[in-house]
Amino acid sequence: MKRILGVVAITLIALTSACGGEGSEGGEPTASASATPSGSQATNDNPAEALIACMIAGSPWSISTTDLESQFAGVMSGVNVTEARVTGTQTLVVTGAVTGTFTTNLRITIAVDSGGHEIKIVQKQRGTASGPWSLAGNVLTPSADWSGGLDTTSKAFYDGHPTADFPFESPAAQFGEVPMTTTCEGGYLNMSTPKSPFVYLWTRAR
Repeated sequence: MKRILGVVAITLIALTSACGGEGSEGGEPTASASATPSGSQATNDNPAEALIACMIAGSPWSISTTDLESQFAGVMSGVNVTEARVTGTQTLVVTGAVTGTFTTNLRITIAVDSGGHEIKIVQKQRGTASGPWSLAGNVLTPSADWSGGLDTTSKAFYDGHPTADFPFESPAAQFGEVPMTTTCEGGYLNMSTPKSPFVYLWTRAR
């Protein structure tokens, strides 16, 4: 049980290491499929300006919870994931000063089968963080101190019963320390970071 909890804990830490949206409707590309820019951004004389313009034009953005859910099985390789559910909202507003504001209200549920027993983790993420970025190529890097942050609380259940056997304290995400490789086109925004195996797909908030 402790090993499985440890795997889930590491996965949740990796998820909160970046940018954490209302469930999206079918028909949108997956994060991996839409991660390579094309068209005007790829051929523009100033790709950085085109990227910023795309991020501002699409703002506010909403995280695709369905895309995040689809990534858990691959991220937790070797573990029998029976449920991965992300509900709630996370939005990103980008302004002309290349400032981002993340507002998060998410609930993440992961259940795994361990020898016929169900181990379930429920994590809640809440908070707002805002600050400026600098852009080099397609990498956004926090350029000054960010305000706010993300608070997380996690609970573990063994066969439906709460358990105190939880291997870590939920960390607060430090948005101002996370560089993100970013692409933007056609109403979709992708962000990824070496700090997390997840790719974050955003769509225009409805």
